[in-house]
Amino acid sequence: MKTLNQDLVTDHWNFRANSYRFNTNRDFFCNDVADRWRDLLAEAIGDVEPQKVLDAGCGPAVLTKILLDLGHQVTAVDVSEKMIEIAREIVRTRDGQVSFHMANVVDLPFQDASFDMILSRYVVWTLPEPVEALKEWRRLLKPGGRIGIIDGNWYYHYYRSRFKRWWADVSNLAYKVRSGFEPGQKLATQYAFDLPTTHVLRPDWDLGVLAGLGFENVKVYHHLERRVWGTWSVKRLKNPWKNQFLIMATKGSKT
Repeated sequence: MKTLNQDLVTDHWNFRANSYRFNTNRDFFCNDVADRWRDLLAEAIGDVEPQKVLDAGCGPAVLTKILLDLGHQVTAVDVSEKMIEIAREIVRTRDGQVSFHMANVVDLPFQDASFDMILSRYVVWTLPEPVEALKEWRRLLKPGGRIGIIDGNWYYHYYRSRFKRWWADVSNLAYKVRSGFEPGQKLATQYAFDLPTTHVLRPDWDLGVLAGLGFENVKVYHHLERRVWGTWSVKRLKNPWKNQFLIMATKGSKT
């Protein structure tokens, strides 16, 4: 595994922004899927007063939109300029409740203890320095603030089994066919193995890092794909070994 330049990752998501938005609209905001995501987040967050929430790596505003619907005040950041443009457009009618910033989630332009909660969706796996990002998010949380991480084992099995790699190749081809071979469908396989989290099983890795950083009251929601998309779906068949999860944890007193 070699050291990965953040610019390569940023360029990838700028290039994929439009096609990623298309697939996100189809996979997350269709039928009752959006309601299931909202119910999951509402359950995880709990019945609380409106919070100041950081959406770390907002992409096409999936979490941003749900958090706004739940009544929270959102600050959304992303390293991709194109993703920020799309996110602004998606929630353009909610200007008073959300602000956007283009920034790397490893080094954010906010003061210590600025947020009640920090959430991220499908972000940690993309980071060349994921532990540094979690340290940064801890800095930004108020005492007793909470962190939420939604992610999965996106490329771990891809490199460890011929059958699973074959299945991934076939499903990725089907993914491109469904999207009309749009040029922006280039996936992250060209650099994924150089990312730290493609070499570890999650959420076990996350739990160890969070414990080392002093997070407490940890709760893990496993098998999100089953809960959100059901037992049988195209989405499940495409990602049968991804084991998506949500971790919620509270900032402890450790300095």
